[in-house]
Amino acid sequence: MLPLFSSELRVVLCPDQAILLGLGNGLRRKVTHQAILPCTALPGMNGWRPALAALEQWLNANKMGRANVTVILSDHFVRYALIPFSAEVTRRAEEQTLARILLEDTYGDPAKQWQLKISGGGYGEPRLVAAVDAGLLDALTKMVAPTSLRLTSVRPYLMSAFNGFYKQLREKDGLIAVAEPGQVVMVTFKNGQLFTVRRMPLNGEPDKQLPDLLQREALIGGLDAGIVPVYLHVAGKPDFKLPSDGGMAIHPLRPPGKNTPLVEDTCFDMAVIGGCA
Repeated sequence: MLPLFSSELRVVLCPDQAILLGLGNGLRRKVTHQAILPCTALPGMNGWRPALAALEQWLNANKMGRANVTVILSDHFVRYALIPFSAEVTRRAEEQTLARILLEDTYGDPAKQWQLKISGGGYGEPRLVAAVDAGLLDALTKMVAPTSLRLTSVRPYLMSAFNGFYKQLREKDGLIAVAEPGQVVMVTFKNGQLFTVRRMPLNGEPDKQLPDLLQREALIGGLDAGIVPVYLHVAGKPDFKLPSDGGMAIHPLRPPGKNTPLVEDTCFDMAVIGGCA
């Protein structure tokens, strides 16, 4: 069992930067470290290498002491799929095999090198699959091994955001969109169950592209975006608003602890939200 309220280092890996937030131990978590480490972005899932190199350089120059490390992965480095429910798939190994087949059908041979995490969904419900390059997880493990740090969690940003915002979701039908620079991941749900998940590029300003993307995704999910809620989170922009919602019922999702933020600088929002288990 992990020590309660132990020191923690949260690391967000993005294509163009690594975000670090250190928290001390104790009931009142005080911020001990804050850093934004810029790097040169590379395309593709292996684009995590520059951020990981920046993190390694920072760790070599800054002695953290003992701390648990939570790594939050930008959704640029994650691929998602939904496994439909099947009464014939009863074992975890069978579920993993089904998920890998679905991913390989969509993404081809690269999917063979991905590590899969399956979550959510009770009996009769579809389940969400998150796929990450196994090389990234191996590199993280090797980086932390010779230090006094302990790698306790690696989680996609979508998962953390969903957990962090869950209490703000009021209806059983709707759409949740989590946007970062360069992309948005959209999830529709019906009767409280996941229905679709899709990752789309944002090649310009999100306020110009998101209205059409959200409307289309709602239609694909069989939802009327003028009636069901559309929950929107734009990383680093908690007060983001669309200039035109196209008749949609947009509900901005705000980081937890809005009245007493862990840190004032919104550049660290992904690290704050990423700490939601």
